[in-house]
This record gives sequence, C-alpha cells and structure tokens, in this order.
Amino acid sequence: FPPGFFLGFLILTFQYMVDKFSLVRIWSWTPLIGSELAVFSRRFFFNAAALAFCIVSSYVFAQFPYDNLCDPNDPQSGYSGVYTNVLNGEDIPLQSITVEQDTNSVFCEQSW
Repeated sequence: FPPGFFLGFLILTFQYMVDKFSLVRIWSWTPLIGSELAVFSRRFFFNAAALAFCIVSSYVFAQFPYDNLCDPNDPQSGYSGVYTNVLNGEDIPLQSITVEQDTNSVFCEQSW
C-alpha cells in the first residue's frame, strides 16, 4: 500500500508541528510543589501497592491455574506396588520401581 507511506509522512509531520507549537507557545514551566508529592507517594501509595501485591500473589499461588491437576471425585486405588518390567527412554531395562501412591489424579478445568 504505497499511499500509506505518504499518509504516514503527513501524519508524522502534523504531529511534529503540533508538538513544536505546544512546546513553544502553550506549555510552560510547572509550579514548584516541593517534596510533598514524593513523601506522600512513599508513605501511602507504595505501601498500599505492596499490600495489594501480596494479596493478589497469595490468591494466584493458592489457585495456581497452570497445573490442571485435581484429586478425582471417585478415587481408584491399586497403583501402589513394585514394578519390575520398566524401560527408560532408550529401551534399557531399569531396576524395579516402587510406587507408593495409591490414588490417581485427573485433569480438571480450573477457570476461575
């Protein structure tokens, strides 16, 4: 879309002229307000932001929506025991593996 380059040029030129006019004619020095704003921000805003961060982080940590692993409603047992016929990823036999978990876990939808 070649006319888009010309349109972009016109828009950026207009923006440059408006900013230059604003800097030279409209905007002025800000009034000196001292350090009251910084002190207020440091005392109240940052403490409130840190408290809000801790609360939100605790909720995210408690719900942890990225594992999608739940205990089933009707747990089945029978997984514990010693498994002897186990191969690794390269089809090399391993020694026996002892499984102590007696229930399974299921995929669950955790869209809060």
